Amino acid sequence: MIAIGVVVILGYLYGTPLLYSGTTVPMALSTAIAFVFLGMWVMVGIGTQYWSFYLVVVLTTCIRIIRSFMPIIIVIVLVNGWLVANVNRGFP
Repeated sequence: MIAIGVVVILGYLYGTPLLYSGTTVPMALSTAIAFVFLGMWVMVGIGTQYWSFYLVVVLTTCIRIIRSFMPIIIVIVLVNGWLVANVNRGFP
């Protein structure tokens, strides 16, 4: 649920919502945000049994390394995608 919301939000940020052309109507931005919050609420309700919440709560060495590098990797991937989507528009 969180992944669906994040993908749709990224589509709006890049200016290319999923299923933009055709007869289908893309998901609204407010619905995508609601999907993300609802998914986080469900994940917190389940607790440490959910693998991604386990990465936040447990304090092992491996989890600490993942927590330190994951935000950097996510930012690099998003910035790279945004640059490719926006800079390539100006060049033929």
